[in-house]
Amino acid sequence: MAVFVKQLTGLIPHFELVFFRAFINLIPVLAIVLYRREKLFPSGTGILTIRGLAGFGGLCCVFYAMAHLPLSIAVMLLWCSPIFVILFSWLFLREKLHPWQLIAVAIAFAGLILLLRPDWPGARALPIGAIIVGLFGAVFSGLAYVAVRAATARVSVNLIVLYFVAVSTILSAPLAARDFYLPNTGEAVRLLIIGVLATGSQFTMTQAYRYAPAGQVSTMGLMNAGFSALFGWVLFDERLGGLQWLGMGLLSAGVAFLSLGGKNLAHRGKTPLGTG
Repeated sequence: MAVFVKQLTGLIPHFELVFFRAFINLIPVLAIVLYRREKLFPSGTGILTIRGLAGFGGLCCVFYAMAHLPLSIAVMLLWCSPIFVILFSWLFLREKLHPWQLIAVAIAFAGLILLLRPDWPGARALPIGAIIVGLFGAVFSGLAYVAVRAATARVSVNLIVLYFVAVSTILSAPLAARDFYLPNTGEAVRLLIIGVLATGSQFTMTQAYRYAPAGQVSTMGLMNAGFSALFGWVLFDERLGGLQWLGMGLLSAGVAFLSLGGKNLAHRGKTPLGTG
């Protein structure tokens, strides 16, 4: 999906991309909720709305990062979200911080520094604004995961996903309409593919979290960075320096340790954000 987002950058306005990604995802999710006769406004609507707002913020940031950074780096920034999950869980859910978590966070941050430093030999200069936006995407993702954890005790996974895509559709619609561009046939097909891939990813990842330990599933998601690096190199001539590859490895190790190292974090990942 990231490949098509990057290909459409400069052709389709940013918020129009966000709108179509959310709207196409909204249709099947709403159909499932209506088919199962689930209440659209259950108790806990407030936390669902917070989850939707955080998801929308993350989606906007991630799409911007994908457009302006190498794909592998944009994806790795998104997968920094477990760091912020721990922080928000400590702040809002009163969960304890363990020494192994702090060690994993330190490893991840060391990797992040190596990955993002533009002055290493062989590294390409990276736009600082896009880096900051990408990190905010991880912050929003972390907040969304914590909101998901608070909401799952009250409502179904389908409703959680519905509020994410519904809020994203509603908020992005006026922004997209302001600079709306009528895509040609090829661009429309790629917009449809983005929505279909997002929908497929949403449902397959939900099933994966249902049948496998969440820590294992979220760690497998780090493979996205490898595929993104490959696609970025082949399609966009994006090349990373040696120290950036080392940074990616350290960041992956730190995030994997956070995902696999404790039961609490495993439960936090019950449902994916849906921005990938």
